Amino acid sequence: MNIRFIPIIMLTFPSALYCYSNKPVQMKEDSKGSYIYLAAQPGLCGYVTLINKQQQQIVLEAYLYDGNQEKQKLGHFNWEKPSDKIQFSFDSAGTSNQIHYRIYCYSRFSTINQKSDSKNLVIIDANTAKTRASCGKAAPWAGGREGIPYKPLCMDVINESSECKK
Repeated sequence: MNIRFIPIIMLTFPSALYCYSNKPVQMKEDSKGSYIYLAAQPGLCGYVTLINKQQQQIVLEAYLYDGNQEKQKLGHFNWEKPSDKIQFSFDSAGTSNQIHYRIYCYSRFSTINQKSDSKNLVIIDANTAKTRASCGKAAPWAGGREGIPYKPLCMDVINESSECKK
């Protein structure tokens, strides 16, 4: 084997995983407004803690996306206690490097056609925006506490936990 090809192989393989491992949870924007992007490598699960930035009631809506194509609305959550932090688990959603979850956040009292305003309504706790190798009904690896639930946003397309089956 020619040694010149080894560095190329070593550089190419990690770059294929870059979209998953760089930032599994982050703020992004599209035509619907700002949203929380969540992606894990195939076979991995993650969790995130959200902090209510404005201390107001917020509606969260979770969707499955493949690239920029919306595939399915998954769950809905009315965040009625603005002082509380909330936590959700998510799985990899599939094997494509384009498949991911999105959480759109709206003020509970917004108008029907108002855009999502996630970046002004919530803060992603950077200490919890992680992926891990363990998946299950509720991610049992979360800081020694009871597992962090998938429900009510149900971002568990691969694992299909019993708490989210319709």
